[in-house]
Amino acid sequence: MKSLVTEELKAFFRPELLNRMDEVVVFRPLEKTQMLAILNIILQEVSGRLLALGIGLKISDSMKNLISQQGYDRSYGARPLRRAVTQLVEDVISEAILSGQYKPGDTILMDTDAAGKPCLSRLNDQAVQLSDPAPTL
Repeated sequence: MKSLVTEELKAFFRPELLNRMDEVVVFRPLEKTQMLAILNIILQEVSGRLLALGIGLKISDSMKNLISQQGYDRSYGARPLRRAVTQLVEDVISEAILSGQYKPGDTILMDTDAAGKPCLSRLNDQAVQLSDPAPTL
């Protein structure tokens, strides 16, 4: 694969430019498991910010799958994933908090509805612990 990419580079760029490059790194497309691992890291950051406000966050597997599907682009890899988290998770939760639906002490469950769209619900039986350093997703 690297030799094919090198040949394409030689056909496209002048030798003077190619000689200035130390190395060419070829990346393979990300697999679903890798996307979910990256997504979990991003969601832990979001959960940590909410936990600082006293609000817990649980995200279902179906919601994670929706985010990873909408945040994946074969050409760009995981770059659009952050945008998908912002649109599908952060914006939705922010609007709910600002409208007064959730307050410190609540735990938000984020899932998908029957139509496959994000929906929020409150988990009353689980208290948020402010001292928890690693929120569970």
